[in-house]
Amino acid sequence: MLLTELAGRIRGGEPVLDVGCGSGVLSLSAARLGAASVTALDIRADALAATRTNAVRNGLAGTIEVSERRVSDVPGRFDVILANIGATALIELAQALQTQLQPGG
Repeated sequence: MLLTELAGRIRGGEPVLDVGCGSGVLSLSAARLGAASVTALDIRADALAATRTNAVRNGLAGTIEVSERRVSDVPGRFDVILANIGATALIELAQALQTQLQPGG
C-alpha cells in the first residue's frame, strides 16, 4: 500500500527523506520513480549497510544518501517524507518531521 501511495506522490525531481530506511526499499522506489535525491536515515548499522548495498546494486548510490543522522540534524526540506516506522517513534519524531516537510509536501 505504501508503494502505491508513493507512486502517486512522486512526480519527478523531489527531494525525499526516508526515516527508518531498513533495507532501503522505499528509498530505492522513490529514486526509481524520479526523486531528485533521497536521504535515507536509520539508527541501526545493519539497516544502513543494507541500504547502501542495495543502492549500489541498483545503480542508485549517487541518488541515495545513507546516514545515521537524527532527523533534526538533516539540512534542507523535503517534498516527500517516508517514515514506515512504529507509532511511538512517529509520535516522538512528529515535530521534527513537520519541520523538515516543505509547505504543501
